[in-house]
Amino acid sequence: MDILELTPSELLTQNEIDAAKTVRVAALNVQNQERIVWPNKLVVGKAYLDQLERSQALPLEQIAAIRNAIQTAESSNLTKGRAQLQGFARSLRESATNAKSDVDGKRMQALADILQRPVK
Repeated sequence: MDILELTPSELLTQNEIDAAKTVRVAALNVQNQERIVWPNKLVVGKAYLDQLERSQALPLEQIAAIRNAIQTAESSNLTKGRAQLQGFARSLRESATNAKSDVDGKRMQALADILQRPVK
């Protein structure tokens, strides 16, 4: 049996692939069209950050700072980096109101939600 798996490219990052793997469905029913709810996992946050970088919706310095905060939270216990993540969540909510596009604004809001209440 052949198994196909996505590989990272300039249009799809490893973080986005890893985030997609977090979704679980009880039973696949293509007629149901279940709504996918992304978990508040930091890997999903990294995927949103990759998308915001690709669309140039945030300054590179802010993206790097958020990435560093996520990496710190992942490598240590989550409570150590929680205050810093929550600070970024507040600034992302402000940025979302002035986003270039509705899609970028929604991504910023979703990333802010994850940073506000992250789960490893």
